[in-house]
Amino acid sequence: FHHQLQPASRKTNTIQLIMIYTSILLCLILNVYQTISSCSFNIEAVTQTPTVVDNLDERSPDCDDAAVIMNSVNLSESLVAGTLKEGGLQIYNLWGEVLQSIPAPEAPPSDNE
Repeated sequence: FHHQLQPASRKTNTIQLIMIYTSILLCLILNVYQTISSCSFNIEAVTQTPTVVDNLDERSPDCDDAAVIMNSVNLSESLVAGTLKEGGLQIYNLWGEVLQSIPAPEAPPSDNE
């Protein structure tokens, strides 16, 4: 008695190909991630943002928690956004010039009021 093997359906072949391609893609992504994460960069500051003075508070709310927004088409148009504690946000160009100041929203009323 011979059992005849049925040819795999097109749907099964398509699913198998998708699984193979997905596995290959995941391996490539993992290799790129491992390569990038093992690189080290030496970045030095060439400018400093101006000091921010808050007239309502004696402490100076200098910018921290910076985020760099890279413009991959024109790197010179990249931006740096930084928080000013309770003072809001400031947006800078790469030369440390303030492009925009966004004040912090009003604090919500406390539950005791």
